[in-house]
Amino acid sequence: MLGTYKNPCAVYHFAIQLLVFKTNQIKMKDSTKIKTRIQNKIILIFFVLKIFLFVPHFVFGKTYPTKSSTPFSSSISPFSSSISPFSSSLQIPREQLDSFSHSPQWLRLFQYEKTFFGKWKSAIHSTQYFFSEKGFDDPGAEMQAALSAFSQTTTLYGTQKQPAACVFPARKKILENLLKTSFPSPSCPDLKQWQNTLEVKNVYLVFVGAYMGNPASLLGHSFLRLSKEKESTEEKSGQDLLSYSVGFLAQSQSASNKMMYMLKGLTGGFPGFYEIEPHYMKVGLYNNSESRDLWEIKVHLTQEQMDLLVLHLWELTFNAQFNYYFLDENCSFRLIKLLEAIQPEMNISSKLSQIVLPAETVREVMKFQSDPTTVFYRPSIKRKIQYKVDNLSPEQKKLFFKAKSSVKATEKLKESSTIDALLDFWIYQNYQVQTHLEKAQKEIMTATYKQMAANEQTSKYSLLSNEALRQYFSLKPPFLSHPPRVFSASWNQSLNEKDNTPPSTQSLSFRWGAHPFWVSDLGRQDTSSVEYLGFDLEHKNKDRYHWQFLLLQIQSIEDILSFDHSWSWQLNFSAKNSSWFSTTLPADDTSIHIHSTVSGGLGTLLPKGALYSLLQIHNEIWNDNKVKTLLAPGILLGLKLRPQEKITLVSEGSQSWWNHQYRFHFENRFSYLIKQNKVIYLSYLNTKSSPQPTSQKLPPGSHQLEMGLGYFF
Repeated sequence: MLGTYKNPCAVYHFAIQLLVFKTNQIKMKDSTKIKTRIQNKIILIFFVLKIFLFVPHFVFGKTYPTKSSTPFSSSISPFSSSISPFSSSLQIPREQLDSFSHSPQWLRLFQYEKTFFGKWKSAIHSTQYFFSEKGFDDPGAEMQAALSAFSQTTTLYGTQKQPAACVFPARKKILENLLKTSFPSPSCPDLKQWQNTLEVKNVYLVFVGAYMGNPASLLGHSFLRLSKEKESTEEKSGQDLLSYSVGFLAQSQSASNKMMYMLKGLTGGFPGFYEIEPHYMKVGLYNNSESRDLWEIKVHLTQEQMDLLVLHLWELTFNAQFNYYFLDENCSFRLIKLLEAIQPEMNISSKLSQIVLPAETVREVMKFQSDPTTVFYRPSIKRKIQYKVDNLSPEQKKLFFKAKSSVKATEKLKESSTIDALLDFWIYQNYQVQTHLEKAQKEIMTATYKQMAANEQTSKYSLLSNEALRQYFSLKPPFLSHPPRVFSASWNQSLNEKDNTPPSTQSLSFRWGAHPFWVSDLGRQDTSSVEYLGFDLEHKNKDRYHWQFLLLQIQSIEDILSFDHSWSWQLNFSAKNSSWFSTTLPADDTSIHIHSTVSGGLGTLLPKGALYSLLQIHNEIWNDNKVKTLLAPGILLGLKLRPQEKITLVSEGSQSWWNHQYRFHFENRFSYLIKQNKVIYLSYLNTKSSPQPTSQKLPPGSHQLEMGLGYFF
């Protein structure tokens, strides 16, 4: 909620960054005495902030505002009786009322949707949001009740317990525009303070990159940033941190049962709310704590529309509760609904698929605006550290890695750029453990801050821009990359000479969501991939088919040689009508095999690719008169190269062992991405499984050449 500081860590480090910035400004002055006095004051403020912010947090615990609280006062007293009520409610003909109550802007204020049976139903489940008891599913009854509510000022409404005009100002304004009339306007000091504090001059839609640490965040996130600046010069001045952010969030307690967490998220078991908080809180969470990139585009709104947005947010944040669904009615979907209420001509929500992806909503907003939109980028703290460490000299890198684990080594640091990189490293580490650093680590971090304050040099990274980082890592926005779904068809030619394998087969494949590892796109993380809800079908001979249902496949290759020594990993869950240790489908096998593979190991990033080695555990469950299972250890070696932006070469070889059998699989795949939505690929596959069970009479292995075309949509 606006004005509520939920994360002391974010406030603390934001304050420290401002103090360091002021110290760097002082370095440009000539007076040593002035600098010394101000630095002493900065160190004093530093420790006061630490006590003020962290002691209440850890002694008394986190406190969350209730929906009945206001952002500016602890209580709301009823307005005085000096405001004269309107004598009677406005009466309009029934036909005209029906027409007005079904206008797009009125319906969108309540996020009404038509049910399967053609009835209206609001997505808002809190009774205090409606004037009428029938307002949940009757727009006409709600409008009639609104006419009565706005015509007087004595009855109090909502969680704020104030007159209707002070609780639902956007609703009042839209009614006045529809009916060409005016209602009483009582004094609303809390609402006025809300408007003055936000003071919105620009609105930005922010896309947050994927976060592998939470299953619900694998596909990204989005929120709005309300800027007080008219021009886009905020990055240079840091003013964007002082703006406010609007998000739609699920109120979910951290559950130890991950399956129950996912089940409730998929079925709307969590309440959802619109929430406003300072933007630096979002930066602290996403940029620093979860180390995710932020991308934002400007939403083209008039000043009148932005004012209406502020009024509608006042209505929603205090009085509206929804059901939150991870897949469709999620953060991005509700933001689109919010923008549609402000812009009646916008109709994006009806174009979204059954699984709403944050990147797709940003893409649709850009299409709607039609004119070219500038994209602003804020790199994650991990990218900043990686850039700074990469650009240190070999000697500076040695000092950096030594100072990470030694107070004495830290105190000997003299070069400002090394200290700068080390300072970001400790901010990153502190976020990773939620400020619970070990005693020795706290001492090193404190020594780093002291070295930065005492150092008189200016770091070569002090003028580093976000755009320079973007160009260094060759990044482009994920919402400008290939679309999420992909359908592909391929032709497979057998290279076996002396067996019964069909000379050629055909395959079809579909993924509801995918960024395959073998497709390179600068808008996606080049060393990670995700595919989910897919189906593969391969026609063998006559009526024989291989099929696979893919639930989820994730792969992340990290650099073990980086400053944080990250591990690489893979996950795969699927169902097939074939076994892991078979190269063809036995004629008498009709059982379904449930497959799951977990891999982890080492990887290193190359200038244009990655090299990795992972240990695997493969589990398979099937029913052959009785439930059977196997658990097969293995190893995977891989190389990915991207010689050009749209060309990718992936070579992978794996081998697994189980019950005196082994399975060897090798694939070499070349792909070329065409116009962001088409990809052609050529693969060579070699699969062997030996020794073979005599009852199945399977060939010793298979060699295939595959050519295919994929279409993203």
